[in-house]
Amino acid sequence: MKAIKLNNRLLITLVFALSLSTLPVFGAEIKIPLGASKQICENTDSCYLPSTINVRAGEIVTWTNNDSAAHTVTSTKDSFDSSIISSGKSFVFKFQESGKFEYLCILHPWARGIIIVDDGQSSSSDHAENIETKKTIAKSQDVPAENTQEIEAKKQVIKSQIETDTTEAKFKKQAILDRIKIPSLILKTDNTEYEDGDKITIMGKVFPIIKKKSVTLQLLNPEGDLVLAQQITPNKKSGIFSLKLEPGGDLWEESGTYSIAAQYHKYNYPAVASFDYISESEPTSDIFYLNIDSQTFEIPYEIEGGIIQDMSLDQETPSLDISFEALHDGIITIDIPQNLLDYEYGFVIMIDSSEAVFTDLDNGKLEIPFEDGSNEINIISLK
Repeated sequence: MKAIKLNNRLLITLVFALSLSTLPVFGAEIKIPLGASKQICENTDSCYLPSTINVRAGEIVTWTNNDSAAHTVTSTKDSFDSSIISSGKSFVFKFQESGKFEYLCILHPWARGIIIVDDGQSSSSDHAENIETKKTIAKSQDVPAENTQEIEAKKQVIKSQIETDTTEAKFKKQAILDRIKIPSLILKTDNTEYEDGDKITIMGKVFPIIKKKSVTLQLLNPEGDLVLAQQITPNKKSGIFSLKLEPGGDLWEESGTYSIAAQYHKYNYPAVASFDYISESEPTSDIFYLNIDSQTFEIPYEIEGGIIQDMSLDQETPSLDISFEALHDGIITIDIPQNLLDYEYGFVIMIDSSEAVFTDLDNGKLEIPFEDGSNEINIISLK
């Protein structure tokens, strides 16, 4: 009976060991920190954390986007590409081969990192040298002792020849790389800021011109959504290309920074440009229902350039406090009921704790302009 139990334990141990051998090997985790979309991270080498890591072949590397902007993890030699990584999302890649893998974000090309994958084996040149040396030593065992000095000299000749061959191979490889013309790419817009109704011109230039190669453009809105993907053929002689856009539609509703990425030929780093766009959304008219004790007050309002989030009454002050999100410079028109907030002696308006200019249209109907970034309005009764 004891023998059976022992065999069972041995079997369980073997099964567990085999299951471990089939599990993937996890490597490192890399963070894309908050602010990586700003070029300042390049100065502190903190666009990826860490920017350089060492892993073993077969290990998995995970990139997690902790930034508020979208990013990519794209190999400079087409080894891997994450596509768009939205905020809070991750990208995983398993490195099967050893080598040095450089990568960058095509939306923010100053964000760059390096993965060094080690297979734990010696280089081919070292292997060749070891084989030749072993051959020489094997031959020396059959030679009389008086020829030892001659054998040592031959060993040095063989070693020097191996080093020479390796150096020549490196020079030949570099010469081939030098003959490959890697094109440069310039990308820009005709302005840095646009408003609703403005036309946007994207322009650029490639050099040298590669026959039958097009420039691929991708335009992303502030949320990282793809607004446009298009290929443009540069001018055959000048290499200049351009594209005119007329903003409109659901993907242009967001105000903020739009990013353009351009790619020309697979060996070239992408070029990136950006611009600020202010979407002039239609004014929103609605009624806010404010419940105080057992009474409900109807507060009609119209807002352009923002979104009303909440309203509350501070009975001690007294004041009507409005929480809202300003998408850009805008204006709110609000009709305050007399039985909610007495307007007989007028009001003082505060926006984010600063006194603001407003217009009293008639009997508690106020017109209040606000600036981009504002988030609170306090309408204070002077009674």
